[in-house]
Amino acid sequence: IANGYTDCHWYSVGIEWDESSFQIRESGPFAGLEQRERNCQNLADGTQYDRYFFTALGDVTNYQATNQRLVLLDAGGEAQLTFVPRPPVVIDPDLTGTTWYLTGPYLIPETEITLTFDQETQSAGGNDGCNDYGAQLLAASDGRLLFGNGGEDNQGCPTPERVMEQSNRYMEGLFRASRYNVDGDQLQLISDSASGAILFMREGSDAFDPALAAHRWGLI
Repeated sequence: IANGYTDCHWYSVGIEWDESSFQIRESGPFAGLEQRERNCQNLADGTQYDRYFFTALGDVTNYQATNQRLVLLDAGGEAQLTFVPRPPVVIDPDLTGTTWYLTGPYLIPETEITLTFDQETQSAGGNDGCNDYGAQLLAASDGRLLFGNGGEDNQGCPTPERVMEQSNRYMEGLFRASRYNVDGDQLQLISDSASGAILFMREGSDAFDPALAAHRWGLI
């Protein structure tokens, strides 16, 4: 099976191959092409680019590969798609070496949502108030943020009330983020496709006590 992502989709496809060619399978356990939508990074043209990509992928029957380049060819030997190795992702040092605690806007009482960045694995992860989650990072420097493949362990916590709704909203907002801003001990994850931002405070910050985020406070 082969899998990857485009501007607006995750995808996987079953393949059959020998020493010189491969073909997308039309039958068997990994039949055909499967697509799952994700938040488009290029709002103007992403959907159109995806159509071009999947059309070309469907025509592929052969390949040529070196350490520097992978070329996918159609039955006539014409190049349809060309790939090069993705360079390592360098994560902004301001993001690493700490745990970030969510302060808004989703947090409900008696829950804690965290986020960490790991340069060694080029990934991000944490806990969404119920489930542990993790995701590959495709960019995390110079204010630009892009998540790759990700998932969570899906425990399905029954309590506290609305915790799963909170978890789903957080994960949706997290993977929609396309920019970040670090201001002292505060981290903002910002989406170009939706209004608002996800706000975090750095662990150990003098400006943030996690106990304050554990409850919804009402003036009496």
